[in-house]
Amino acid sequence: MKIFHTKRNRFTLSMVGAAILIATILAYVLISQSIKRIYTSADAHLQTEADAFLSLSSEHFLGAVAALRSARGFFYSSEVVTRSEFYNYVEVSKFLNEYSGFQTFSYAPLVLGKDKDAFLKKISTDTSIRPDGYPAYSIQPEGMRETYLPIQYIYPEEEVDFLLGLDSLGDAIRTENSYRARDVGDISVSSLLNLGEGGDGVLVVIPLYQNKDIPETVEERQHFFSGTLTTVIDIDTFFSHILPQTMIGNKNITISIAGRGGDVGSIQVAEKSNNIFSKLYAKREVTEELSLTEQTNYDFTFDAEVNELLSFDELFEPFLLAIIFFLAAVFMSIVILFSQKARTIEDVKKRYAFISTLSHQLRTPLTNLRWQIESRIVPKGEEESQRIMMQGVLILNSIIDRMLLYIGMTAKKEDTPTETLLSFDVLYKKILNALSKSQDVARVVRIGKKTIPNKLLVDEQKIVSAILYVIENALIYSPKDKAVNVEAVLGKTTLSILVTDKGYGIPAKEQEKVFSEFFRASNASLGINMGSGVSLAIAKRIIEEHGGSIQFSSKENEGSIFEITLPLRSAG
Repeated sequence: MKIFHTKRNRFTLSMVGAAILIATILAYVLISQSIKRIYTSADAHLQTEADAFLSLSSEHFLGAVAALRSARGFFYSSEVVTRSEFYNYVEVSKFLNEYSGFQTFSYAPLVLGKDKDAFLKKISTDTSIRPDGYPAYSIQPEGMRETYLPIQYIYPEEEVDFLLGLDSLGDAIRTENSYRARDVGDISVSSLLNLGEGGDGVLVVIPLYQNKDIPETVEERQHFFSGTLTTVIDIDTFFSHILPQTMIGNKNITISIAGRGGDVGSIQVAEKSNNIFSKLYAKREVTEELSLTEQTNYDFTFDAEVNELLSFDELFEPFLLAIIFFLAAVFMSIVILFSQKARTIEDVKKRYAFISTLSHQLRTPLTNLRWQIESRIVPKGEEESQRIMMQGVLILNSIIDRMLLYIGMTAKKEDTPTETLLSFDVLYKKILNALSKSQDVARVVRIGKKTIPNKLLVDEQKIVSAILYVIENALIYSPKDKAVNVEAVLGKTTLSILVTDKGYGIPAKEQEKVFSEFFRASNASLGINMGSGVSLAIAKRIIEEHGGSIQFSSKENEGSIFEITLPLRSAG
């Protein structure tokens, strides 16, 4: 092309080549450093997450233990606790609602073999909850034993009444746990049990004594033992409430209480295996004070076994990222070259045609890359690598689209836009639809009046793009845990659209350049991805084409507010 025949343009092309080379080198360095940083920080990540897990586990479990001890105090408050009193106590205390994973709460008295028939007769005539009593009540499993610990009261009864009569001395696991609680005088946690319907769990038991106090010796505890209060913990539910959500990688983890646990599924963990124990201590009441006096047998164990983090196509991922960097450098460099002031209208047409052709040529390999990424079989747990690579391709596609729009708006006069009467509600739905492929769509929150019936006479595609660019800019430069608020404020002749974020803000000395082409703030590296630097410039141009305006206020480290004002019009 003749456009490259001048010394100036040949020099510019050489600079473009240098920029491409530098971009490729930077891509390689960035990828290498990222990999190194991941490996060197793996231990620290694991330690941090393990500490958080253990702290939350301890707090959650000890809270439930305190509730069990409180229930024992309730039983000691009177000579006889009736079924209705027990039921009302558990319901009012909301014990099972407050502590996730704790499914049932039951009372089982100690029944001697010689007293079994009298006990069954007593239960069958108990009408405090059921008008007809419990005529079908029996101790399970059947058989003659010297002593029984049958469930007499259970909550919520209407859901688990089939457990009434289940004898805690009827199998080895329950017997061992009940007697251990009896002998230590405090909480005991059972081995892992199958709770039915595929779930696993443990029993947490606290003993009761005839003299309403914890006897001093084991012999005395065995002699005065009168029953147990028991709650059931579903392991999966218990830990799903507290498992940290910020770990890297994705492998299986085994978590247990007192060594009695199991695999609770796949969660995110760091590189190296580790085993960390958190010791919990029982609070024993001494007169009116609580003191830490004795280590109990419920310790939390955090076991993680993982492989190397980058096992998913280690060569493919860096290579793909390098291609993305390379294509981005080529496209942006040529856009800068062709953004130089044209000498004739013919030059403008040639440049715009060249950019359009180039964008088509770039989209072809990008489409192939996207197909390759989507069609690969990804090993379980390594979907995040796939998502990052796909995001890179989508980002570059977005940059190409915006550069083309920018070149089209600056290189030629547009025809009169096709205008349509639309309400803001319709525009907002279209904006959310455009964001629907992004995980960030959930962070966009509309506040204020939800229905704006007044119409805007706008070029639908352009105005949606303009508002979308402002919202995306707020999402990019805000932490992932911060929402972006969108509010429409109706005036007499205008509609104002406020986009508010609690992000990184724009340095005061750079704010006058915000709507300049290719401007990126000095703190832009804090954002979640690479931008083109033309989004806000395009948005401003589109808004002004519609007779509107865009303004903003921003404070570094506090966030920004962008206000788009559009005139209210009517067709005709």
